[in-house]
Amino acid sequence: LEDGDRLARPRPLMRLLGEARAYWGHVGLLGLLSLSAAPLALLAPVPVQIAVDHVVGGRALAGPLAALVPAVWAVSPHAILLAVVLLQIGLAFLIQLQSIGVWLYSTWIGQRLVMDFRRRLFHRAQRLSLAHHDRRGSNDAVYRIVYDAPAIRHVVVDGFVPLATS
Repeated sequence: LEDGDRLARPRPLMRLLGEARAYWGHVGLLGLLSLSAAPLALLAPVPVQIAVDHVVGGRALAGPLAALVPAVWAVSPHAILLAVVLLQIGLAFLIQLQSIGVWLYSTWIGQRLVMDFRRRLFHRAQRLSLAHHDRRGSNDAVYRIVYDAPAIRHVVVDGFVPLATS
């Protein structure tokens, strides 16, 4: 916000990440929540495999799959198909729930980051001298508080988390 400010110099990213230090626990939890999409996506073809192997193919249920399905259902292809449909619906529900959870949590973290950053920028703008505001204009400080502050969300939540989880 002032001429000697280091934001315009080589280390703005590190400074921006330092501003988000209080939220690293939340960002880590968001990363773990984002990583839970991979196992859910890997489970998506399992119901189709069960339907093809055990309903269409006529093979009997074996192993851990037989332990999960009641013995009465294991002998009927229609019951197995019903279990497969319920499993597919359950997996779709979990995938959507995970997606909504990531969206809500990332929105919450992003909004909190931006509001805290705006608060710090506003307090800093208030501490600047009137001569500075006369030289640069009050619009400069307002513009930075309103339009530059969301950069912290874009870097930390929209950039760092997807990069780390990829």
